[in-house]
Amino acid sequence: MTGNKKLQTLLLTILLLAASVISSGCDWSAMWDLKRAEKILKQAEKLNAEFCGFDRAQDAYRKSQKALDEGMTLARHRFINEARDKAEEARAWAEEAVYWAQIHNQQIQREKDAIGTYKD
Repeated sequence: MTGNKKLQTLLLTILLLAASVISSGCDWSAMWDLKRAEKILKQAEKLNAEFCGFDRAQDAYRKSQKALDEGMTLARHRFINEARDKAEEARAWAEEAVYWAQIHNQQIQREKDAIGTYKD
């Protein structure tokens, strides 16, 4: 009889855990997608994409930041599919910001090398 009772307890526990996960509406993959986008956005920050001289990098950075903020808000309100879409949008804009910031930094480095006074 105790074996049957343990099995019932185990099944009830699994059922309660499944019900709590389903009812919470939390999809961790959306949060992971947002974290990945945020990581790329931080890489763009390290390259000074927000303040570099390229308008394309600045625009892409701002659009990425806006999409990331909207995605976080949607995730908090449990609009999971929309949050994942915004995370993808933020990631794409952040990658573009990184790309343009790297080009800008390469151009600056070429100009420094051409002048010759900024050798390390």
